[in-house]
Amino acid sequence: MSSGYAAIFDIINDLIIRMEARSGLRTEFDMEGIVKGYFEADILSEELRKKFERYKELVSKGELSDEEYEEIDQLEYYLDEIPDYLAQELTAEYNRLKLEFSNKG
Repeated sequence: MSSGYAAIFDIINDLIIRMEARSGLRTEFDMEGIVKGYFEADILSEELRKKFERYKELVSKGELSDEEYEEIDQLEYYLDEIPDYLAQELTAEYNRLKLEFSNKG
């Protein structure tokens, strides 16, 4: 996401938080839908996509080296920080893959 889109995203997110605080109501906004619909932008950075694709590749392998286990740990540390509202489909798939991988061994 370009810095312009990121700034607009932050402004919208801040407005939503303020509206919720003022009204006392919790609303459910699809931030990904807002960004895609209004700004024709993809909310996921290229770096995030690459890290997620690498994670999928590694956890689907049969046997892993020590270095690959370490890489998985680093990727999980990064991917665990993605807010659910930012990429619901990605976080759902990531959580499923993570659970399957932890059940493997």
